[in-house]
Amino acid sequence: MTLDGEKFRGTDAKAAKRVKNPKAIEGVHKKGCYCVLNCGVKGEAHHVLFKSQGGDDDIANLVCLCPVHHALVHAETTPTLALLGEHLLLERPDTLDYIKLQLGEEGGREWLARKLRLVLPPQQ
Repeated sequence: MTLDGEKFRGTDAKAAKRVKNPKAIEGVHKKGCYCVLNCGVKGEAHHVLFKSQGGDDDIANLVCLCPVHHALVHAETTPTLALLGEHLLLERPDTLDYIKLQLGEEGGREWLARKLRLVLPPQQ
């Protein structure tokens, strides 16, 4: 393979193998899965850090969203993403920690700011 006419000598950039845990998703549904964005509608488990971005089936990466909010999150609707970010900040510090662990401290902060419009206070 070449890159700009030179032979590519880099490493294979395959992502780490994703942790799959159907029991985590099942557990979320068994508890009663109602949309975390306060619409009161029964929902389904949603990966905050999408599986395609390296997100796992970890309970810290799962929230319940109704079908409407789920579609709006995937459509990257700014107000819905901001609401999700606010929910995570107030109710789910485990999810914020999970994202920073998966993407690195700085990468996680950048992702949260870019994706969920969430700016975290500086580290102490």
